[in-house]
Formats: sequence, C-alpha cells, structure tokens
Amino acid sequence: MAYPAPFGGSVLAQWPNNSQPFDYGTVPVGKVGDVDYIRLLEILPATSGWVGGGGGGSNGGAAWPTPGFGHSATSAFGPWANQIAAASAPPQAPLSCRLISEPLRDGMPPFAALSYTWGDDKDVVTIRCNGRTLQITRSLLIALEALQNDHPAVLSRTQYIWADGICINQDKSSSDKPQQIPLMAELYRRATQVIVWLGPEHDPGPDIDHAIPCIRKCANALVARPGASAAAMSMQEWAALGFYSAEELKLQLRAFYKLLQRRWFGRVWTIQEHAVARSVVILCGRHQISEADMMNAGAFLASSGADSLVANWGKNPLILMHGIKSEQNAGAKPPLLNALAHFRHRDAGDPKDKIYAVCDLASDSGPTGLNIKIDPNATIDKQDPNWREKARIEVGNLYRSVAIKFLCEYENLDIVSLAGRYTPATEISQSTYEGRGRHADRPTLPSWVPDWSLPDSTVSIQLLEEKKMLRGPAAQSLGMFSGQYHQQPTYMFPLDQEPTIFAASGNTKYHFDLVTPGGPGLRVRGIILDRIARVGTWADEYLPVPSAWWADEPSENQLALAVRILDRLCDWMDLTAAESGRAYPATGETLLDVFWQTMRCGHFRLGFARERQIFLEFYAAARSCMALCRGLRSQPWLRPAALAAHTAYKAATGGMNSGGWMSFLARTKMHTGNRGMFVTSTRGLVGLAPKGSATGDSIVIFQGGSVPFVVRAAPDGQNWEIVGACYVHGAMHGQLFYPESCVPMVIV
Repeated sequence: MAYPAPFGGSVLAQWPNNSQPFDYGTVPVGKVGDVDYIRLLEILPATSGWVGGGGGGSNGGAAWPTPGFGHSATSAFGPWANQIAAASAPPQAPLSCRLISEPLRDGMPPFAALSYTWGDDKDVVTIRCNGRTLQITRSLLIALEALQNDHPAVLSRTQYIWADGICINQDKSSSDKPQQIPLMAELYRRATQVIVWLGPEHDPGPDIDHAIPCIRKCANALVARPGASAAAMSMQEWAALGFYSAEELKLQLRAFYKLLQRRWFGRVWTIQEHAVARSVVILCGRHQISEADMMNAGAFLASSGADSLVANWGKNPLILMHGIKSEQNAGAKPPLLNALAHFRHRDAGDPKDKIYAVCDLASDSGPTGLNIKIDPNATIDKQDPNWREKARIEVGNLYRSVAIKFLCEYENLDIVSLAGRYTPATEISQSTYEGRGRHADRPTLPSWVPDWSLPDSTVSIQLLEEKKMLRGPAAQSLGMFSGQYHQQPTYMFPLDQEPTIFAASGNTKYHFDLVTPGGPGLRVRGIILDRIARVGTWADEYLPVPSAWWADEPSENQLALAVRILDRLCDWMDLTAAESGRAYPATGETLLDVFWQTMRCGHFRLGFARERQIFLEFYAAARSCMALCRGLRSQPWLRPAALAAHTAYKAATGGMNSGGWMSFLARTKMHTGNRGMFVTSTRGLVGLAPKGSATGDSIVIFQGGSVPFVVRAAPDGQNWEIVGACYVHGAMHGQLFYPESCVPMVIV
C-alpha cells in the first residue's frame, strides 16, 4: 500500500460553493510497512462575515448576509443603530479544520491529544473539514470551540490536535477503528500534552465556579498541613488555609465533589488517556486546572477525611487515577485482572471497550501473556434491523473468550471470582454516566463469565487491600509525578503489613474443561462446605448526588441513614450471635472477634492488634446506640429522634469517640459494600455473601479457587450457577479444603 506524496496533503481548507461530504479516503491511515499512520487535525482561524449554506456548527449553520449598514445607518436608525448593527452582525462561521496524515513515530509533528466524553452520538452538528462538510458530535464541537475561543494559549502550544471523533472515521463500515484503537495508548503517550475537557462550566450546574478556588486551596493545604485530620481541625485552622467560614468550606468542598461526578471521571477510556500522558492540562469551560493541583487536592480530601464531613454522596476517582498513573510511570503495570476489577465501575459507549480500554495498562494482555487483540471484523452496522442482537452476541463472545484465556493461562478461578448472578452495585449517582439504560442490550453469558457491560462498584474480596501504594519519599522513587508536583500526595498510606492473599483451595490448580466445545458448561471439582441458613440485611446504603448539592443534607435524612446502618449492624450481630460470648466452631475464637474480622474480610492492613483495637473503640461508642435501635424496633418512627438525642447526650458527656466510630465504619465500607453477613445451617460458618445470595444456596470451594463461592442449583436441576465469590471466616487459607472430598460439578 503506497500513499501519494505529500502524504495526506497540506492544502488549507477551501470554501466551495457546494456542500460535498468529507471523504476520509483522501486522508488515508493504516500501516505502511512497519509504520502506523494516524490523522491529525488543525483548527483553522475563525472566519466572520461568512456567506454560505450547509454549515451546522454551534450557530446552526445559518447563512448570514454581509451587513449593509454604513454611516447612513446611524442617521437612518438614530440611537438604535448600534443595537441593530449588533443584532445583524454575522456570527462566527462553523468550525473549520484540516486533516493530515502522519506516521506515528519519532520526528512526527508535535500534537496534543483531546480527552473528552462523547455525549449523545445522535446529537450531531456539521463542521468544515478540508473544505467539505463533516458531521461530529455536539460535545466535540463544544470542546474544540472552547479551545479556540477560551483557551487560545493552550491551543497555540501545538499546531495539531488528535480527537477521535474527527481523526477516526466513525462509519461502522470503515476499517479505521480496528486499526486505530490499538494505537490509542501509544498515541496519548506520544502527545506533547493531553487536554482533558470536562465540559462547559455551567453544565450541569455552577459547580466549577466554587470548585476552582477549593481545588487550589486543598492543593496548597497538602503542603501546609500534611497529615492533617479534617475532623480535628478548628475553624481557625481552616481559615489559615483560606476557608473563612463553615458555610464557605462546605460549599466549596461539595462543589469539588460535584465536579468529580462529571462524565469524564466515569468513562473507562479516560483512565488510559490520563495514565500514559506526559503532560496534562484540565479544562472546564473557561477555567484551566493543572494536573498537579487536581491530584494534590484529591490527595488532601482523601488523607484528611474532609470529603466525608461534607459530601457523603461523593466519590473521589482521583485516588485510582493517580494509582494507575504512578504504576505506568514506574513501569510496574498491574495484571489485567486487577485493572479490569478496579475500573469495572467505569462506563463505555461500546461494552467491548470495558476490556480494550485497559489492555494497554496491564502487564499481561500482550502476545506473551493473554494475547488479547481487537477483532478487525468486530463492527456492527446499526442500519441492520438485527444489530442489537448481533452486538449482544459479539460482546458475549469477547467476554467469554477473555474468561477462557484467563482460565487457561493462569490455571486458577480468579476470573470466575468476578462473575456470578449477584446483584451488581450500580449506584444511583452513576445514572449520569454514559451507557446507562441499556440493560436490554446486556450479553447473555454463563454464570462463570464476568459481565463487564454494567458498571459495578462491588469490590473483589481478593483485591480489597491490593491497591495500596507507598507515600512520600518512597513514592518519589517510583517517579510518579515526573517532577510536576510540588509535593508528593500522601493519600496512598504505607502498608504496616503485607496484603492478605487468600488461598481457599490451598495450592491446587484448575485445568480448563468445557462440557462441549463452545458450550456454556464449565467442568470443575469442588467441596460443598454447607448451605446458607440466613443472610442478613444488605449493605447497600448508597447516596445519590442531591440536586441541591450545595445544601446540607436534611438532618432527618442523615438520621435515617444512621439508623439504617445501625439497624444492619444489629441484624448482623444478632444473626451471628456476636455478643453471646460463644466460640466459633471453625477456629475457636469468640464470635465477637469473628464478627469484626468478617467485616474486614480477613484483611488486617494495620496488623491484627491495631485493627482489633479500632473495632473495640467503635463497639464501645456504638453499643448503647445499637441497643436503642433494637429497643425501638416496634416503634421505628421514634428511632431517628431518640438516636439524635442520645448521640447529643453522649457527645456532650464525652462518651462518643467520633474518631473510633467513624474509623471502623469507614474501614469496612468497601469490604461490606453490596454484601450481607450470613450463617450456614449445619456447621455454623460465618461470612459475607454478595447481594442476591439466598437461604438454601451452597457454599463451595473449587479446586484452583482462591476464595469460596456461593452457588445454587441451575434451572435444569443438574448443574450449578455461580452467585458470586464470598468470604467465609476460617476457610480462606485452605483450612476446610480437602481435595479427596471434592466432587465433579458443572457450572453453567
């Protein structure tokens, strides 16, 4: 394949009288020899006084005549002349750009890569490209116009930009996507700068105006108050950081958290786009934020606990973003399984991208490992009346093939521990993310294959404590920030103990075996420990982002949430007889010790003694409140008011240690989230099961499994379905696994 010289041409866009559509074939991409070619775009200077049709930019593409007012206009219209002239002035012409083709290699022209969210792919507008018309999404047009009009300094740093919505032919019949998507990581890595576009400043609300000063103050606070605890800081100390009143503090911190709910932070591709970037600038409307300020502000929120004081509904995605970027900079890529699990809650317009978007960030996805490739033929024509069914099949085939690769390559069932029929933790706040509302399009999969298509915040039991990194000087040695940060973030706390690695089946391996080639049945061998007698209340207290995000949560809502949490803890304690003083049959420990260890899923990052002390501090503070909740179960309407009065009394008399109370609940939130405590019918085993588990389900340990599983009989009455991975106290390190007692089972 040979391209004409100069490759892609360099003639500036013309403005022909016709409106012929742009032909991507005139600016070809692909592989020539060993070199990959990509398209780069140049935004051409804005043109006013434009006369023509077929536009469709942000002004709607209207044709405007050249104004005919001269000096006579003033005399003709008197004092209204200026207003009439302004109203008649021609708008800026639709955005115009030119595309060129360049080899992706050393010596290519410097370019910036745009990282943004697509929005509605049906909401399209028309721009001019190489003198012809081209349709792009409105969200991309808004981003490019913001660069041109509000951020000319950013735009002027490089002549060229790469933006997928223009530089990749989006036609489903085009071969561009399977050729270009594998180049994404290399492309963002080679960009001189990655421009992150969060959207217009007042979309969906005026959060950015309050968030910007908060980001800068929090970033500076990381230096001024390293290791600070927000709960212990006085208002004078907050004032020294620039927050002069409690109202200002709450408003700005909530605005920051509202900003972090924007769609960019929920999209799976943005992980890679940020992680591999050499330099990042963040834009939101007319505002510009440095990557250093954004990351350090997020670090302060997480390390100080300021976030939980004012925005219980918020998430801090900056922690994982920083973690994955530091690994990339250090050359310490995570295994693909870890990357898939940690970013499972992110969304993608195409469900296949939940796999593809993280492959280049992983250590084992390439030819020497799992060898996951983008299928060049995996394109679906949405004009086909059966395209939805074909898409489901295509997605299902990918997810299934990836699961099989894991089973064969690693000879264990770790990939299955992320699968099952459990109810995923899809929070209400994720309704703003791309891809929601497509439940009917989810693939049909056997229960042993993870369904990555729906965002799920359930944290893997095996990986709960895996994502921890050193802070300070140790972090500096990893080259996390390439010298851009004025101080290392401190929110990745150091490990006092090595993370716990489970091995429920000892050192056994799994040997991949399907009942029939291409069939859904997976042959396994396992030992059934017992059946579930009862599952307690689910830990699913998710809070949506309130519409009035700047306001205090009504006290009755806060009390209702506190009652729900205390009610759940009472239910779990009663279920397990935690306060009975009896011994746990499997280990001989007291059931109270079993209770708190189960809430931590057997992970003791600070060491067993310190973790136990934190629980006992919580138990001492919460015991009387829990007793109050139990005593008023028959009168639930009285509990919020009674709890408020009791808590106020204990705080006034020094009987409420808020630090211990909050510390234990915060430390168990991930472990218990979307799970419920259970006991088994015969052996009295205690554990945490995923939401959706039920009385009568079986607890099984399979050969090659690092964790136990909840399973139930399949509808055919002969085979089994995975409900989900679970924690069983006293069974996580092979204590209850006996290979000779295993029986053959088929998972469908």
